[in-house]
Amino acid sequence: MKIEQFYTLEQAADLLQIKERTIADLVRSGTIPAFKRFGKWFVFHSELTNYIENGERNIETTNNQMD
Repeated sequence: MKIEQFYTLEQAADLLQIKERTIADLVRSGTIPAFKRFGKWFVFHSELTNYIENGERNIETTNNQMD
């Protein structure tokens, strides 16, 4: 069984190079799924990857629609 890596919100924010408050807002809105254990929020690596991939696709789609 493979164990997936997960990050605290602070670690995830560092990886994405955004403020911790921003990732907390993304989690709160449901944009990035997360789970809470022992009073801290955590995000799986795969969820961050999905967010990055979807965000890039959305940016490309938006740019194409503006042309």
